[in-house]
Amino acid sequence: MNISVVTTYKIPEYNYLRSDKEGISFANVEYSPLVMNMDKGSDKKPKVINTLKYYREKLGVTQKEIEFRTGVGNRHWPYYENGTHEPKVSLAQRMVAAFNDIATEKGIELKRLTVDDLYPPQ
Repeated sequence: MNISVVTTYKIPEYNYLRSDKEGISFANVEYSPLVMNMDKGSDKKPKVINTLKYYREKLGVTQKEIEFRTGVGNRHWPYYENGTHEPKVSLAQRMVAAFNDIATEKGIELKRLTVDDLYPPQ
């Protein structure tokens, strides 16, 4: 749904008026309206489909631990897990390595994960 909003802002258009004593001065001539098209909800990105939560819970790891192991900043993991943020390739590779290392350390039978396992192709 497109909504057009017309708002008048005070953006002066100036005329140059010359005076012999004062040099150049400016005078406001008129104000120009600005038209903005606003598409409701256009700022929302689609969620990134992933299986991070599934594998994290399967391995019995907390979000804090996986943040530490992958080098993700404090409290950023939930944004990746719920699909709000999409990681760079290097971070996705660190996520895969962390999950594989945890599975090996805990002796959990899990196929060797790849980036496509965490972020399935659409």
